[in-house]
Amino acid sequence: MPLQAVLFDLDDTLTDHQYSVRVGLTALTHQYACLGRTAFDELHETHAHYLETFHDRVIRGEVSWDEARIQRFQAIFGHYGQPISLEEAAQVAGLFRHAYLESERAIPGVIPFLQHLRAHSLKIGIITNSTIGEQTAKLRRCGLDSLIDLMVTAEETRISKPDPAIFHHTLQRMGYTQSEVIMVGDNWWTDIIGASQAGIPALWLNRYGHHCPDTSLATEFTTYEPLEEVLSLIV
Repeated sequence: MPLQAVLFDLDDTLTDHQYSVRVGLTALTHQYACLGRTAFDELHETHAHYLETFHDRVIRGEVSWDEARIQRFQAIFGHYGQPISLEEAAQVAGLFRHAYLESERAIPGVIPFLQHLRAHSLKIGIITNSTIGEQTAKLRRCGLDSLIDLMVTAEETRISKPDPAIFHHTLQRMGYTQSEVIMVGDNWWTDIIGASQAGIPALWLNRYGHHCPDTSLATEFTTYEPLEEVLSLIV
């Protein structure tokens, strides 16, 4: 059947999450010696580990987004041998968040790409393993909110990618079948495997040159530019 909609992950698929994380962590290394002494790539990996750990607790409803952010940085400082109080961790989290928000941006080429899809009468949906409030605000700050028809979150469904159920839920809400949509995502496990298990074809955004585990599951692309090349994969 003809393509009717394109589904996207949000972080690092439409918005440049990793760029903002690096800006935020850089701000912390300038302020806190124990982080400044750490190799940046190691710090980035440590942050990613604790981000995922506490993010899962948010999705399960165990802590709020703000609590998870504070506890994440308390855990990171403890990891590097400098325990801090929750009050101190809140200050760290505030500095990181300010730098993160100030640097938020859409990935280059995303806005004209979405505009072109809409010009072709395609609906645009988002499936994200995050919270409604956080991601709605992110869309607005990055200038993407007016280009999105539907966003489905793990918070509202209590289902996270790669569970096929969240993909099926999205299809049901949009009124389409698997053959009428395509999924675009950067995370092989949550986005590509999830879409495959749900019977949805996929495009894998591989901006960092990772090895493709299985070329039969997704068409790989590395950038949204030039526009004509990535559009040729869809329309």
